[in-house]
Amino acid sequence: MKKIDTIIVGGGISGLGCARTLSAANKDFIMITEDIGGRILMSKDGKVPYGAYFFGPDYKHVSKYLKKARKIDIFKIRFHKGKLSYFTKSSIRYPIQLIKIVRALRKFKKRYGLFKNKCEDISQKEAIKSDDYLYKLYNQTAREYVIEIGVKDIVDLYLGEINYGLLFAKIEDISAFEFLRWMQYLIMPTYEFEFQKDKIIKGFENKIFFNSVKSIKKARKKYIVKTKKEDFEAEHLVMATPIWVTKRLIGLNKKIKRPARAYMWHLKGSVKSNLSEEDFYFFPEGYKIIDIARQADGSYLFYSRNPKPKLKKYFKNYQIIFKKYWNPAFHIKGHELLACRQGKNLYVIGDHNVCGMEDSYITGIYAAKQIIKKNNYPM
Repeated sequence: MKKIDTIIVGGGISGLGCARTLSAANKDFIMITEDIGGRILMSKDGKVPYGAYFFGPDYKHVSKYLKKARKIDIFKIRFHKGKLSYFTKSSIRYPIQLIKIVRALRKFKKRYGLFKNKCEDISQKEAIKSDDYLYKLYNQTAREYVIEIGVKDIVDLYLGEINYGLLFAKIEDISAFEFLRWMQYLIMPTYEFEFQKDKIIKGFENKIFFNSVKSIKKARKKYIVKTKKEDFEAEHLVMATPIWVTKRLIGLNKKIKRPARAYMWHLKGSVKSNLSEEDFYFFPEGYKIIDIARQADGSYLFYSRNPKPKLKKYFKNYQIIFKKYWNPAFHIKGHELLACRQGKNLYVIGDHNVCGMEDSYITGIYAAKQIIKKNNYPM
């Protein structure tokens, strides 16, 4: 049995954040994973993102490993509600509500930036609870918040559909914190990307074991990780798998947020004339078709709650390149807050508290810093 100081289970963005921080401190660790990137899933040519889709200027860590691609133009969005079809610019019909939501997003953006900085040294749970404004938003539904600040019309017609297209969830089901976290990117430049796998693992390639974990147990104050190929023993264990996988592997008996799911198709073809050539088509909350996104290469991503949608209803002609059932895409419905430390030398990281690449990466930094601090490794 191989003995290592730290084992990271999972090679998604949180595990990579942990690995890069441990590597910079010359810490003894390995990563056991089935792939690199996890839900940062790209097309075969690496040009079209299937999972995580965009990043903003506040991604100070993750942006180092993302090659900037097409800028997202919020004015190239078409909304659909029943027989109505309209564009972002028509939101000026609600000038007071528009001003209110922009002010709310600016306020959140500032406090959220401070929150992320804190999360490198204290856990997300601690950071949220230490800020009365953020803690209230985290425990309030997005619908309650929208009504409270008086922006119901503009959300029902515009932001609610964008939220549904991004998170596959109604605003009744998510927190005001999560709603504002995603909507803030409407007031800052955002970009699609190409994920640079080789760059993010540079320096610790030989510490990555591509394998599947069969079981994890604790014995003699150590963690025994059994894989299909070999077994490992570690003093520290960092669980960077999706939270539903983490629960199964370590027997985590904690309540977590409910899942959001979606079917996705990557298609070549052309949409019907009633859709026109826009970059994004968003549909109402709860509608079986979630959104359609035209890519820079002219192909389309099609998201639906229906496993067998009538693609001919939307496309004049099409060829399926790839399809995937995101089951779940993420756990985002609800208000549960999970502590990072779940036992002696046991850390649970990822996007289960706050959904997004940058926040997930930061949970990895935090866990790594706790391990380094304990063992007095220089930063």
